[in-house]
Formats: sequence, structure tokens, C-alpha cells
Amino acid sequence: MKRAWVYFLGLVFLSACATIPQKSAIEWPDTVEYIEASGDLAMSWRNLNFSGSVSLQMDYPTLFVLEVYGMFGQTIAYVKKEHENFLLVAGDEKSTDKRAFEERYGLRIEDFMDDVAMKGEKERVNGSIIITRPNYRVIYDEDRKGRRKMTWEGPDGKMQLLFTQVSFTRGEPSVKDSGGKM
Repeated sequence: MKRAWVYFLGLVFLSACATIPQKSAIEWPDTVEYIEASGDLAMSWRNLNFSGSVSLQMDYPTLFVLEVYGMFGQTIAYVKKEHENFLLVAGDEKSTDKRAFEERYGLRIEDFMDDVAMKGEKERVNGSIIITRPNYRVIYDEDRKGRRKMTWEGPDGKMQLLFTQVSFTRGEPSVKDSGGKM
């Protein structure tokens, strides 16, 4: 009887463990040809320390628009590349020369677009996707709430985009990002 009781408790314990929800790995597309998203930016990069909201739209490789907002909703940085036209507005600085982006952030605008588009050789490490560039790496994973995030790490510091709303499909409205498939 005692042995049957131990066996029964063991079965109950094992079935209880089997029903505990497991955290699913974040599902990123293989590449991102289109993205429309909003979220948060946290950066400590090249002596620029900032935390705030962003909106992002990219139709790779022809269109890229990134708008960064201050604490009162005002635009504090705006980057737009459409075909060969370029515009950077950051503080009092306004430039149509792509080199201004590179001088300010240490990245060519085309490289930054490639990072957002997940172009390059990917490596999977502990559920994250990593693309290693010559001077930095980009990590694609999720936060504790299951929202997608992109993190740039390198000698210039760290930048992180956390998506609260995201759509990878042209014509679909952005939806709250829970990390699952769209």
C-alpha cells in the first residue's frame, strides 16, 4: 500500500510539472523586409545617454524612418532615408549628408538598416539571435514580458530598441508585441 501511495504521488508530481507553462523562444523572421513599430529606446552610446519613445518604419532597402521623442512627446531626433535622399534632424543639427549620421552614431545608415533588417550571418545563443559586425554585435531577443528587442553592443556603448507595437507585414496595423508570431 505504501509503495502504491508513493507511486501515485510521483505521478501527480510529474503531471503537475508537465502542465507548468514553459517560456517559448522569441520568434523573429529570418529577415525583416518591412517593419512598422513603436517602442522604447535606451542608449548609452558615444557619450549620448538617452531613454525615451521611438517610432520606426522601414521598407528595406528603399525607406527608413526613425523618430525619437522626448519626455513631453516632442521630436528630438528624426532620421529619414528614402532611396538616395537623406535627412537627419537632431537638436539644432540638420543635415542631408549621410556622413552626419555616421559621425554622430559611429554607424553608416545603411549598416543600421541592415541591422534592423537582420542581414548577415546569424548565430543562435541561448535562444537569442546574434549578428556580429566588425566593431559591434546586434542581439535579437525578448524582454521578460515577451516583447521583441534589438540590442547593439560594442566599444561605443549599448543601444536597445524594445518594441511595444510591431508589424512585419506591409499594410497590417502594428499590434501589441507579445513575442509570438504575427
